[in-house]
Parts: sequence; structure tokens; C-alpha cells
Amino acid sequence: MNAVTNLPKYNLKGVIIKNLKLHNCFYYGMIDKVLYYYKENNYPVNWHISSDTASVNDYKCQKAFTKFGGRKYTAWFTRQLPISNGPYVFGGLPGLIVSISDATDSYKFELTRVYQPDESYHIVFPGNAIFYKQPGKFVSKLEYYRSYYDYQENFFGKAVASGMARFNDEDGLVKSYREKLKHRNNPIELDYKKP
Repeated sequence: MNAVTNLPKYNLKGVIIKNLKLHNCFYYGMIDKVLYYYKENNYPVNWHISSDTASVNDYKCQKAFTKFGGRKYTAWFTRQLPISNGPYVFGGLPGLIVSISDATDSYKFELTRVYQPDESYHIVFPGNAIFYKQPGKFVSKLEYYRSYYDYQENFFGKAVASGMARFNDEDGLVKSYREKLKHRNNPIELDYKKP
């Protein structure tokens, strides 16, 4: 667990597992204590490669652009690591993506290290929930986001109905919570933003 706690912190609410041979990836996320997952095929990203080069994190890199999920991205990839991969669903370039960010700087990923993990592994989800290669409930991407937003919207009602929580000022707490949700509505894929 020490190696896990030394990893950089992230704001994504799930974990992505990629199969580089089949060019697909699975997104796993917890919603109301249930592990859900959906599949992305063929890394749904089309790239425009620039002739611009720069040194990024000690790697000679080349610039590329794409649009995905309602956002515009700029990526820097290196041919020094000939792995057609990157963070989130990004891949398909002739080298490893070292850095990628969207045009608004709402999301930015940077390579911190490259290493070969042990054969056995575990997935760490936000909230310290650990699952060992455990299957989840397979849903479509649209179903996943609908379930996620439904859970957020009805969080307090479910907690009170289940008897797990009681609040002195329930109406005030719900109003405050909904105001916070309005400001957290900046998902990585704007195509799936709550209406």
C-alpha cells in the first residue's frame, strides 16, 4: 500500500483499465456502493499531429491535437517510449503521451513515471474502497452517467429513507448540497454533462 499512497492524487471518480492488444478500455466507477463499468472501443480519438517539438519531462516530444467529449485537447507524446497509450481513454499516437490538457486547463494529465508492475495488482477507488479484479455491473456509458447523476441528485433522500442518517435542518442541507453540485458540473466529457 505504500506504493499506492505515493501516487499522485486525481479527481476522476473511477479507474480505467486498457487492453492495448484489443484497443479498448473499461471505465470502472462506484455509484451508491455498487461497482459499475462500461466499455470504450478503439480509443474514440482522432489525432492531428503537429511538427512542433519540445522537451517535456526529459522526453523529446511532439505535439498533437484532438477533440473528445466536447473538449479540445493538446497532447505531447514521445517516440522514445513506443507505446501507443496515454491517460484516460487517450491513445493511438505513435508514442506514449507524456502530457495532455484541455483548452480550458480544467483537465491536465502528466506522466510521472514508467515502471513494470507486479503480476498481481489491486485497484484503488476514491474513498479507499479496494477491489481485487472483482467484476462489476456492466452498463452502457449513458446508463453509467444517468445512474451517477441520479445518485448525486437523490443522495440525501436515500440516506434518510434508509435510516442511515438524520439531519436537524434537512431542507437547508439539501439546498446547500444542490448548490455545490451546480459548481461541480464540469465532467471530463462535456457530452455527458448533467442537463
